[in-house]
Amino acid sequence: MITKMLSDLKEEDLRALLSRDVGITDVLNSVNEIVMEVGEKGDEALFRLTEKFEGARL
Repeated sequence: MITKMLSDLKEEDLRALLSRDVGITDVLNSVNEIVMEVGEKGDEALFRLTEKFEGARL
């Protein structure tokens, strides 16, 4: 993950970042898939998703 301070961004980069489309439908679909998988597969899904999103193998 790359972390940057907003105060360090160029004005044009800040504008582009703040004006991007949030795409709430895509976010909700992704969250729903995660919740469904955890509900169906329990700990197995949590271990897989932790490795996928956090890079940590449990």
